[in-house]
Amino acid sequence: MSSGANTTNTKVTAGDGASVDAATDTKDQFIVVTTTYPTNYGCNRGTTWTRAEMISRTSREVSGGPFASREEAVKEARRVRNHSNYFIDACEPDPEDCSDDDQEEDDAAGTEGNSTIPTRTGNASEYLFTNTDEPPYRSVELENWDNDDEECIDVMTQKKLEEQEAKDDAYLRKENMKRRYKLTVENEVTKLQIRDSGRVHYSTPQRPFDVPAELE
Repeated sequence: MSSGANTTNTKVTAGDGASVDAATDTKDQFIVVTTTYPTNYGCNRGTTWTRAEMISRTSREVSGGPFASREEAVKEARRVRNHSNYFIDACEPDPEDCSDDDQEEDDAAGTEGNSTIPTRTGNASEYLFTNTDEPPYRSVELENWDNDDEECIDVMTQKKLEEQEAKDDAYLRKENMKRRYKLTVENEVTKLQIRDSGRVHYSTPQRPFDVPAELE
C-alpha cells in the first residue's frame, strides 16, 4: 500500500487451486475473495461512514484459488461460505463437504457392524443460501442487525481484485492530499489572525505560531 494510506489488507491463503502451474499467468484465473466491512448497526449504530472511512476499515482475503475455471472457483466459494461464522445455519449442507466434526457426528450416529453412514442432506427451500446459487454471497441478507461487520464472498480474477485495490488506494491518496491542503490553509489563516490580534494564544498540541503570555 502506498504511504500507508489504505489500511485495506489482502491476505492470501492457499486453496484447492494452489497447484496451478506457476508458469501460467494467474491474473486472469479465478480466485475467491472474502471481504469484511463495518456496518452502520450493531456497535456502529447511527454511524455514517464516508467512502474513505469505509475503504480504510474494509479487509479482503483471498480465500481460495487461483482456479482455471470459474465453475471451480464458485464451488470453492460455496465451501468457504458454508464454513463461515457469518452464514451459520443459513446454508444448504453440501453432502460432498463434511468437516471432521461433521464426520465424527455421523460416525457416532451409525450402528456397530453397519458401514452405512447417514448422508447429510437438506431441503434447499429451508435455507437462504443453496448449493446452486451464484456468488456474491452477502451475510447482510440474513438481516442480523446486531452485527458490527458483514462479510461478502465473491469470485473474481486476480486482475479485477488488483484494479479495485488500486482504485481504493488512489481515492485515499486523493482524500489525504485534500485533507492536508485544508489543514495547511486553516493553519495559515489562524496564524494571520493571531498575528493581527496581538493577543496571547495557546494550542493543543502546541503550534509554532502560538504566542505565550511572557512574550505578549
